[in-house]
Amino acid sequence: MQVHNGMRPQDVVVLLKFALFREYFSLPDLARGIGISVSETSKSLQRSRYSGLITLENKVALKSFLEFLRFGLPFVFPARPGAPTRGVPTALSHPLIRDEFVVAETFVWPAAEGVVRGTAIAPLYEALPRFIPADVNLYYALALVDVLRIGRSREKAYAYEMLTQLLSLERTPT
Repeated sequence: MQVHNGMRPQDVVVLLKFALFREYFSLPDLARGIGISVSETSKSLQRSRYSGLITLENKVALKSFLEFLRFGLPFVFPARPGAPTRGVPTALSHPLIRDEFVVAETFVWPAAEGVVRGTAIAPLYEALPRFIPADVNLYYALALVDVLRIGRSREKAYAYEMLTQLLSLERTPT
């Protein structure tokens, strides 16, 4: 019998990247795209399959995953704004989100190579700020996930709608 010790924060990143692929990919492609080892990516997919977030057809169970992001993520992997630091813009400060809301603070994932100064938000896992900005869709999805982690009701509703559109299977490949 398989033992399930719960989801890990990087599982959210793996599922987002998996859901964003629109064509065939290999496990090494997936791992390379998120900066996690192939073995850890495989374990992540096993945890997600056990949790029902990956179907028997080996696809992301999109409706369940979106419900988990909307209702479970803020409780399972909460984010609390921290000290001012330099980093990569996220949440309501992401370039594709920042014009939608009037927000007094800038939120960033702490990163030495970051060029924006703002309030720190811990990323779902430490390596994110180094490689994610190169993957435009994944970076946007993770910023929306951070809105779900720290936002207010209206901001969270917006983030959920944008994630639904971004991850929709009807979306055309970019």
